[in-house]
Formats: sequence, C-alpha cells, structure tokens
Amino acid sequence: MPEKWRKTKFVIMKSLFKVVLFLFIAAFCSCGKDEVSSAPSSITSAGMISGTISNYGLLPADSIAFSPEFGSKVTSDGKFSVTLAVPQIYDLKELGTIEGTEVSDPKAMCNNGIIAAIVYLNGQQAGVMMKTNFSATSLSSLGSAFSTFVYCDRNVTIKGGSTENMSEGGYSGTVTSKWDVKYKKGWNEIVMKVEGFSMSGTNIKETISISSIIPTDLKWTNMGNGAEIPSQINKVRRWMIR
Repeated sequence: MPEKWRKTKFVIMKSLFKVVLFLFIAAFCSCGKDEVSSAPSSITSAGMISGTISNYGLLPADSIAFSPEFGSKVTSDGKFSVTLAVPQIYDLKELGTIEGTEVSDPKAMCNNGIIAAIVYLNGQQAGVMMKTNFSATSLSSLGSAFSTFVYCDRNVTIKGGSTENMSEGGYSGTVTSKWDVKYKKGWNEIVMKVEGFSMSGTNIKETISISSIIPTDLKWTNMGNGAEIPSQINKVRRWMIR
C-alpha cells in the first residue's frame, strides 16, 4: 500500500472510529425520517459501483478512490463508475456465528466492506464520500442510514438480533442490532439504519437494522475535508465480520 494512501486512509479511519454516539447525540431531538421504499442498488450487473455525487456543484471533484485498486474519474456532472475486483483471500473472513442470529452458512467468507471513498480534485484530497441520507453538517437520528458494500464468496443469509452494552465518551447504554440480510455471491450493497433512539441523561438506547433493503433517500455525498464522519458507521460494520 503506498505510504500516501496509508496515511490518508488512517485519517479517514480515525474520524470514522471517533465516539460511537456522535451521529445521534448531535440531533437526538430531531424528528424521525419518514419510512421509505426500496431502491435499486448502486452495484450494477457488471460488478461496478456507479453513482452521482449529489453535492458535486458545491464540492467538485475529478476522481475518487475507494482503495488503491478501486478508483474512477468523475465526470463534469459528478458521475463515477468503479470496477470492483474480487478481494484477495486474506481480505476475507468467515462469518461464523453471530449471537442472537441465524447464519445460513457460517463458513461463508466475506470482507469487512467498503464504506467511504476519498475524493480528489487536481491531485489533492477534496473530501470523503459516502452513500447516506445525512451530511457532515446535517445529522439526524431516527431513520439515519448509510450503505456499505460487502463481498461474499457464496450466497448466505443472516436473520435475527442481539443487544450489546456500550460505553464511550462519557455515555453508556445499549445498541440492539436487527439483521435481515441476503448476501449473494459477489458484491452486495447493505444498509445500516437507525430504527430506534432514546436518551436520558448520559444513557442512550439505540436500535439499528442491517438489511438488504435500500432506502430511496440515500445519496452519494461528499462530506468534505475534516468532516466528523459519524463513527456509528464503523461500530455497526464491526458487527458484520466477527
């Protein structure tokens, strides 16, 4: 991995792993989003991630990179298309068992998933892009969702739920995850969504769904440089591969 990419990736991961609750504490009084229907995946039949940067006019870019291997030019109207290769075997891990859930094939091998892409303009980093229904400056609680792109070596389903105790940044509480995922062999778009949220003092309770249903309000958004990308994203993703 080139040193420049390694350092840039570290900055992104450091932001992503900051206090787990910031996404929802920032707007715990906000109203929930309306229920939305399922939309087509950003993964095409040819095994590519395609989309349009929704705020391209405000934050322009000429290229993006999900990793050194997965990159794309960005057109003058914000469109991109990235070819997804099969991950190396050392990037895959057995799903195994997940407490409170039924995994149809625990031997299935999946990767940790792709969440964010680095955005570039004139050779300089110009932000971090995610597929979400929130932005770095406009967060919400109920209904907040984002996509992650996961590769599996076979078809496998995960159903059920579990609750974990957590304590971060002076806050404590529980996070309940509800699974309804149907992985197919190859790349999959999976959505994490906040279904329940309550807060009393420093105690927080959250319910998060992890499913194959893609809300229609998700958009590819450039969070900009220095954005506080909510770390709840990685908290949930870490549950995907144990």
